[in-house]
Amino acid sequence: MEFKRDNLFFAIEHYQACAMLFRAATLTAVHEMYSGHPVRKCLVEYLYKRVSSGFSNAMAIGTHSMEASSDIGSINRGAFEAAVNFLFVTGDQTNGRIAAFWLFAAQEEIKRNNQVAEWKTCADPIIKKLALREYQDLGSEEDHKKTILPSLGVQEEDLKRWPSLEQRTKVIGDMWAYLYDSHYRALSTWQHGDTSRLIVTDTFVETLGGYPDRTDYETFVMVSWAFDILANFCISITNLEPQRHAQALIRENYASITTLVASLTKDHQQRMRHVAEKLSN
Repeated sequence: MEFKRDNLFFAIEHYQACAMLFRAATLTAVHEMYSGHPVRKCLVEYLYKRVSSGFSNAMAIGTHSMEASSDIGSINRGAFEAAVNFLFVTGDQTNGRIAAFWLFAAQEEIKRNNQVAEWKTCADPIIKKLALREYQDLGSEEDHKKTILPSLGVQEEDLKRWPSLEQRTKVIGDMWAYLYDSHYRALSTWQHGDTSRLIVTDTFVETLGGYPDRTDYETFVMVSWAFDILANFCISITNLEPQRHAQALIRENYASITTLVASLTKDHQQRMRHVAEKLSN
């Protein structure tokens, strides 16, 4: 039995309904995190919206299944990074992590800006004009330190280096470290030119044979992971700002919808195992 496109739409519909419940359940906890220093509030709000909008965009694209899995995979990477950054910086009440993140972001922008500056003298008048328009005077890293560190009450000698994404996931919890290894690494590979994703495209199915339902199934996998990111994000938020009743509600509904949707893939996975067995013989 093929994995039907209706199954994909069924999953998206239920994921969206649960997401509304999850967001409502975390409102109190998120409101608490918004309080405090203006820089902290700005950063927390920005990262929360990135995770939330990432899920919404993934569901919207998922309804248009042709090669949608690759696009959703890219969105999921961004949502995953935003979720990790949110949980990492809010897990520290000293503002040290926020200062490190803010200065790292400024450093990256200054680096990019300096690369643009090199094109301001380009012989090509069109590129030169574009570079002059794009370039901004962002100041130096020291300028940003002098502004942000006193504002956050952080001493420069106490400032720690912004850790890698992998290191951040290990700090915020095993689930995030697992998702990094099991999903994020694969998505990074796919997005950087891995042709293994070619086999899920409609063109491959039409011209080279294969499994006609593979495209829809791959999209289903990606929208499901988008839902996993949001669900685990909401669970982690209610853990940081203890909201036990809200967390129990999220966990219960997350388990229920995951079990329900998993039943949609049972026939597909069994058929894929039979194919794999034939290929190995």
